[in-house]
Amino acid sequence: MPLDAVAKELEASVSKLVRIESGAVTVSPGDLRVLLDLYGVTGSAERGELLLLGRQARQRSWTGRYHDRAPAGLLRYADYESEARQIHQHHPLVIPPLLQTSAYAATLAEAGVPRLRRKYRDGYLDLLAERQWRIFTLAAAELAFVVDETALARPIGGPDVHRKQLTHLLEVAEHPRARIVSLPVGPYPGLDVPFTMLTLSTSDTDLAFVDEPGGVDEIQEAVVGGYRRAFGWLLGTAVDARPVIERLRAELYVGAGPGVEPGACGL
Repeated sequence: MPLDAVAKELEASVSKLVRIESGAVTVSPGDLRVLLDLYGVTGSAERGELLLLGRQARQRSWTGRYHDRAPAGLLRYADYESEARQIHQHHPLVIPPLLQTSAYAATLAEAGVPRLRRKYRDGYLDLLAERQWRIFTLAAAELAFVVDETALARPIGGPDVHRKQLTHLLEVAEHPRARIVSLPVGPYPGLDVPFTMLTLSTSDTDLAFVDEPGGVDEIQEAVVGGYRRAFGWLLGTAVDARPVIERLRAELYVGAGPGVEPGACGL
């Protein structure tokens, strides 16, 4: 059966099927049952064995331990992210999650949607911390972050949290696989849309996601190319963020008074 026909029955994209077949992502029990029906696997013993293998594969994913602590869509995204060879993020409103300090992220989570605050807040923060550790320590992905200058200047969590966040950004900017650039204030394509582009290491497939409160939403395959072009344009227009960050950080230290010195805040 052609992949496009299977994708239609599964109500999924062809790229999702390619990722499942290549082992880049696991398959949900519901999707696996549909696939077994489509491919004529009707024997109870064979179906049971394949369903068991599917469950075991999902349990082996490092995100499995967060299954009741974070939204399912975010866990799927985290699996994709950990398999990516290239991660490109644009955020016009706040610092991208992979670059956030724990205090900055906690402030945003506390101010997020009520459902996230009640059910997923702690799990979301623990998952984010592990995502950051994996991407910057275990993975080999090339990382590029386009951040609006107004997001860099926004004092999320107050002056102390803001200072520590800016200091952290300067440290991350020295990472050999990371590039942080900023957009001056002005109109740009995608200005109001925080999005992430992933290129999977297993298939060179491009995926695009829009950030939502407490999660992400995968963009339809047909328009992924538009997001890739928009990110390329933004990356080419932006400038090295370090001078901007250093200026904002210095202004915060001046505003804090004579008792606070640059470098004193720590992380």
